[in-house]
Amino acid sequence: MKSFSRSRLRLLLLTAFFLALDIVLVRLLSLNLWNLKLNLGFLAVAGAAYFCGTLPAVFVAAAGDFLGAILFPVGVYFPGFTITAALSGLVFGLLIHEKTNIWGIGVLVLVDQFFLSLIINTALISQLYSVPFLSLLPLRLLQAFLMGMLESCLFVPLLTIFDRIKPSSRR
Repeated sequence: MKSFSRSRLRLLLLTAFFLALDIVLVRLLSLNLWNLKLNLGFLAVAGAAYFCGTLPAVFVAAAGDFLGAILFPVGVYFPGFTITAALSGLVFGLLIHEKTNIWGIGVLVLVDQFFLSLIINTALISQLYSVPFLSLLPLRLLQAFLMGMLESCLFVPLLTIFDRIKPSSRR
């Protein structure tokens, strides 16, 4: 049996740390109403993307959604939200790296909040609860705007902090 190398062990530990952080930020330190959710879980997914890469970011986002829903249920578990979370992790993994600039952050926020959250998750909520899509849109638009502003404002300082604490060999 092969032994774990230090880099694999480091990747495993960092991924586990960001997964636990995601669950805490999304399930325990967030504002949750029926179809409005404000949280800082994107910080954990961004950390996984920056320090671990795309696949760990996808894993952290998807596993965080699944485990969070099982451990701290807010409503019924619906796999569509886990798929959207995984897609969000993919977007973070593809767009967050050492040279991410303001335009990259803008694209990330637009795709994450205004496509995945506003359009896809609103359609899933509409389907899950048999509520007309357009009746959900005003409150969901408010959420996407607030989360988009939060992400936009926190990403630049977050990436600056990540640059300062990253080890010399990141991946």
